[in-house]
Amino acid sequence: MKVPVTARGAAAACLALLAGCASAGVPLAKAAITANSTIEPGAATVAAGDILDVYFGGKTEWDHEVKVQADGTASFLSLAPMMVEGLSVVELERRLEESYAGVLPQPNLSIGVKTYGNRNVYVMGDVHEPGEFPLEGHMSLLEAISRAGGPIKETALMKCIVLVRWVPTTKKQYAWKIDASEDRWGKGEPLMLQPADVIFVPNTPIDDVDIWVDQWIRRLLPFPYLLQPYSST
Repeated sequence: MKVPVTARGAAAACLALLAGCASAGVPLAKAAITANSTIEPGAATVAAGDILDVYFGGKTEWDHEVKVQADGTASFLSLAPMMVEGLSVVELERRLEESYAGVLPQPNLSIGVKTYGNRNVYVMGDVHEPGEFPLEGHMSLLEAISRAGGPIKETALMKCIVLVRWVPTTKKQYAWKIDASEDRWGKGEPLMLQPADVIFVPNTPIDDVDIWVDQWIRRLLPFPYLLQPYSST
């Protein structure tokens, strides 16, 4: 899924509307405990750019390879294109077996990931170089902000950072307001990221994360997964 990352100017325009008094977010170390517990192990979900091998157990003439397109869809043999990004391999296998049931008697298929595409995280808001960044190995929230050039010290409100995460296997979206002020750094375990995490560094206070995600993140970043229910923590 190719995600259009909005320029800082557009982000700043909407952030200017977020006025009001707001308390700091959850301390970084405390937020890390909760956020880290939602991370899925390994590259557990399908993403744009992945190349998948489809095996049909005994029907080798049906075996084929597909690439997940930038919009998150893939075209499987004899089936219409379907959205696959964000699905676990097990869930994709189940959906394909259901789809192929009308084409093959008792389809017995399996999926292998031949090549992984990019796994990106997105940093927006009051940082020097907002954009999308490859998640190579392990990356913490602070490392991602650093990769984006760091916060603009004069205006960035590090006590109200927002992290939005979609967890495909539980089909839940989470949003945290985090106090990542400098005096919170180095205390406790780092808050680790997973693919497709969105970090927003505001320059004005954010009172209600749920409302903010509804009204602004969804407008700035039209991710398919942001249409799903979510809970704030």
